[in-house]
Amino acid sequence: MAVQLGAQYVVSGLVECHAQGLAIYAELSDARSGQVIWSDGISGKIDDVYDMRARVARELVMALELRLPMHEADRLAHVPTENLDAWGHYHLGIRHMYRYNRVDNQIAAGHFRQAIELDKGFARAYGGLSYTEFQNAFQHFGMDVDHHRRLTLNHAEEALKLDPLDPFCNLIYGRAKWLSGDAEDGLIWVDRSLELNPNYAFGYYNNATLNTVLCNSELADQNVDHALILSPLDPHLQSMFGTRALAAWIGDDLAAAHRYAERALKSPNPHLYVFIIAAAIYAQRGEALKAQDCVDAIRAKQVPFGTKEFLTHFNLRQADKLSELVSTLAGLGI
Repeated sequence: MAVQLGAQYVVSGLVECHAQGLAIYAELSDARSGQVIWSDGISGKIDDVYDMRARVARELVMALELRLPMHEADRLAHVPTENLDAWGHYHLGIRHMYRYNRVDNQIAAGHFRQAIELDKGFARAYGGLSYTEFQNAFQHFGMDVDHHRRLTLNHAEEALKLDPLDPFCNLIYGRAKWLSGDAEDGLIWVDRSLELNPNYAFGYYNNATLNTVLCNSELADQNVDHALILSPLDPHLQSMFGTRALAAWIGDDLAAAHRYAERALKSPNPHLYVFIIAAAIYAQRGEALKAQDCVDAIRAKQVPFGTKEFLTHFNLRQADKLSELVSTLAGLGI
């Protein structure tokens, strides 16, 4: 059937009914090779069928958002660049984009530009290019932060113009607005991405980040938790736990903040903002050596990043918490 339809990927499954209830099995596979990319099986009572179906749908959505692009990138890794189409360049760009370092970010941007060159209407390729420019500004991969900030917004606007109903394009535009200093407006667009896709882990994580900036700590915590349920192995795991740590600190739960900060640091590719959040939390708990380790990790990056740069994007709207954070970071010499 897949061959007849010309489908590259196939979702299949079955339902088993028995005296105790039922079981639902589903899998996503590559129709070309037969390789299973994702599978899951759940069981429950007959009365739970709608909840079970909703869970399978949620997990399938995340498989399509994360596992399928990574599978495509693996498949295309050894294909000569000149033989790639726009789809191939886009997925290789995604692969490099999630490695969060300057070199891979440049490679990712190159792939997104190639995808756009081959398909001028490829909205998600513009979204990916906006994402790489966001990293250039946010993590100081580029020297001219204002320039990269403008490009982040320009590419996001183009993505949204090309496909206003794509959750990723709406979310990227919201992030661009936040990067430009407007977290309140940014949150509107992030929320729109969740209206378009209620199972979007990346959307819930970004909702949490912006609500953390706005000091809605309880809402931020709930949204990170939802993101983690939807995507427990997400490439943004270090950012999710970092956001949750800061939200817990804003909510005056220093023990939880410490717990999440440590999980953020133990996740793959912790970035500058995670280290600065963890440093502040360690300092407030009197763990001077751990705080200094975080400061050293920031300085080892050899980029102009400190309290001023952190507060450019995490300008907490709660005055007392902002003052407390500034004081703590000043004591660390960041």
